[in-house]
Amino acid sequence: MKKTVGLIFGGRSAERDVSTLSAASIMAEIDQRKFHVFPIYITKQGLWFSLDPKTLLANASIKKKLNQSKSSEVTLSPSNPGTELVDLRTHKKKKIDIFFPI
Repeated sequence: MKKTVGLIFGGRSAERDVSTLSAASIMAEIDQRKFHVFPIYITKQGLWFSLDPKTLLANASIKKKLNQSKSSEVTLSPSNPGTELVDLRTHKKKKIDIFFPI
């Protein structure tokens, strides 16, 4: 069974562009047979958004990707903060086995 990896990148730091490039590299190289990657982008304002993995690999700015993709704002689940995210629009929960901050 595949493990779900929450790949967290971006953020308020001036290094957010490097973080984004690193996340795209990890996304391209991770063993897709063993892991399902769930990209989570943190904006300059500190908001968390889920991204379609294919969107992360596209050559465009993250801001543009957020506007064009089916991204959703997410947050850690209050009932299971270390293992779940909640989509703030649909209220659906997403189980995450491993969080990998970049």
